[in-house]
This record gives sequence, structure tokens and C-alpha cells, in this order.
Amino acid sequence: MLIRGKAMIKSLYFMLGDTFLQNISKVLIITIPLYLIFLIFKFFSKKNTKIKISKSIGEFIFLGYIVAVLVVTDIILIRTSDFSMFYEYGSRTIETTFKGIMINPSLEQVLVTLELGLNNVLLFIPFGILFPLICLNSQKRFLKTMLWALIFGISIEALQTLSGTFNHIDDILWNMLGVIVGYGFYMLANKLFKIYTPFNHNN
Repeated sequence: MLIRGKAMIKSLYFMLGDTFLQNISKVLIITIPLYLIFLIFKFFSKKNTKIKISKSIGEFIFLGYIVAVLVVTDIILIRTSDFSMFYEYGSRTIETTFKGIMINPSLEQVLVTLELGLNNVLLFIPFGILFPLICLNSQKRFLKTMLWALIFGISIEALQTLSGTFNHIDDILWNMLGVIVGYGFYMLANKLFKIYTPFNHNN
């Protein structure tokens, strides 16, 4: 069971990695112009127009991550043929990842449920790492990270429901667990390397 669980996590990492790599061009097509618009707006809306390279890199990576999640979850899809931004699926289905266990409480079904859950956990770990890096106020950083992650997760579920994409209503719980894990990694790295300093000081 333990060996199989480790193999499942490893395969999920490879699957997510392959998915991101396959969609990296789509992500960049959206992220680059969006960030340029953000910089222009930031330039004209603030008296201090000095741009910090380290902070800009953090913002760009975080925006790219957000776009990547929307692409991977099929909320945004660019077709190479017509560059259509939205892709509509068939029937709207809302279920829970634990429904399969309730119907068929077998070891195989438990592993399938865990795989679906871990997929959502891994997808949101970067949020817990990246958002604190660009959080402008160090006060209540954890609460702000959790709040914005919750808003992002709910938005994804709502958009999936409206577009007819198959989704699980308890994905948000798995997502928030991923954010907590990611924030734990951030705190560990912060204690070791003080990584937040170049992003948040002298905004």
C-alpha cells in the first residue's frame, strides 16, 4: 500500500509536469501580454515608478501559474487552429471525490479517490509558495494566502460548472490542503534563506 502510494504520487508529479510542459506556449501567450498590461497600469497608477526586477519576476511567475492552472483545468484553452479562448464541454456534472468510495468501498476505489485528491493538492502547492512571495503586507500573510486561494478555488469550480466541465465539489478542500503544504514549504525556505525580503521590501 505504501509503495503503491509513493508510486502514485510520483506518477502524478510526472503527469502534472508533462501537462504544464505541453501547455507552456499557451500559458506564455496569455501571461506575457497580461503582465505587460499590469506593468503599464502599475506605472501610471503609482508615483513611485521604480520597478524591482526580483519583485517583477515573482509577479510574472505567479501570474503564469494562475494562467497555467486555468489552462490545465480546461477553463482557458487556446486552439492552435483558431485561437479560440473558451472551450465548451458537454454535460454539467458536480460530484464528490468520495462518491466512488460510498458506492464501491474497495481498496482500488480508495486509491482512485486519493489520486484525484492528490492531483488537486499538488496543483495548489505552488499557490501556497508563490503568493506569500508577492504579498505586499507581511501582516496576516497566511490568512491572506488562504483567503485568496479559497477565492481562486471557488472561482475555478464555478467556471467549471458553468462551462459544463466535470468537477468535484470537494476539490476546494483538497486545494486548500495543497495551499497549506505549499505555505509550509515557503515558511521553511523563508527561515533558511529569508526569501521574502527582495519581493516585499521597498515596494
